[in-house]
Amino acid sequence: NLPIRSRTRRWILSSFLLLAGPLVFAQIAVTGTITDGTDGSPLPGANVAIKGSTQAVMTDVDGKYSITVPAKETILVFSFIGKISKEVIVADQTVINVN
Repeated sequence: NLPIRSRTRRWILSSFLLLAGPLVFAQIAVTGTITDGTDGSPLPGANVAIKGSTQAVMTDVDGKYSITVPAKETILVFSFIGKISKEVIVADQTVINVN
């Protein structure tokens, strides 16, 4: 048998990990609209990707997208054929519109 002190430490650590786990692995939902910088029209089929990952989504017919990112430090790369790509750090943003 383990001494009471050791069991108590183990219980406290296990409880902490159980409660803090979801916070450590929390994901962030980011939405937004991609529009053409010249006339403001939506860009359907634009690509929104997580830099350094294979995870990506495309905008719908209204230029809207929704993507789940793993952390605030995540960099999203917005691209469209014939346009210069743009990189944005998510930080505290849950809505990122790009033109």
